[in-house]
Amino acid sequence: MYELISLNIQGNRIEQLSIDGPALRLRLQGEATRWFPLRRIRHLCITGELNSSTETLLKLAQKRILITLFSSCGKLQCQIFHPLNETPQLVHLIDECANDLALASARNNWYENALLQSFAYTGFNRGCSKLAIKSFRKNLSIILRTKQIRPQFKTVNLWMSGIAQVAIVRLFCEKTIPLFGRERNRLRRQLAEISRPLVQQASLYWIVQNPDIDPSPARLAYDMGKFEHHLTPWLSRCINELELALEQASFTPTVEQTRRTG
Repeated sequence: MYELISLNIQGNRIEQLSIDGPALRLRLQGEATRWFPLRRIRHLCITGELNSSTETLLKLAQKRILITLFSSCGKLQCQIFHPLNETPQLVHLIDECANDLALASARNNWYENALLQSFAYTGFNRGCSKLAIKSFRKNLSIILRTKQIRPQFKTVNLWMSGIAQVAIVRLFCEKTIPLFGRERNRLRRQLAEISRPLVQQASLYWIVQNPDIDPSPARLAYDMGKFEHHLTPWLSRCINELELALEQASFTPTVEQTRRTG
């Protein structure tokens, strides 16, 4: 079975980007034309200015390939994705968290546990998430001040944070979870919080390993892809654990429910 791939492209280097039968045809400045089978592409990320190929991006989105556009300085500008028609059971459970106390409690417990697991992965496993956050931030601040790398960290962390946002949105698309709605927006924020210590650790690690290298898109491209490759399964497991927790809680009789709004 072929592994799905993510393509990361510098927008100002694109000379041709088009769909050629069952493949994406790409030619960059100074390089030969390459073809990528559409069935293998799960994500296309373009950094910097894009002067053409808009029609191609729309066609790719229609094939349920997530499109992400970054600015040249690392800011996530927008994403293009195909609208979803089916509503899975997980979406119903997430939305009902606003009204069902058993589901709300299960979700809160899931979030606390996922946050603790994330900090434990970075080496901070104190009793509760508040203590872990405090210890992590204190240690990070000391390292940045001692090594005098705060500006570099800010730049790299911006790029890595964008990659985390991309991974979250792509997982929503893969699991057919609509991106918008109060409870779904809240889930995206929670997943961003869960991934934050991993993002910051990856950013710090890159700077320590590359002390004399300017953190430009070209320099970071490989490591950003590698980070996404490790982060995506982590976030996917978090969503699977949430679904299991909510399914179990859905069988719990709820004595009191909050009033529905809207």
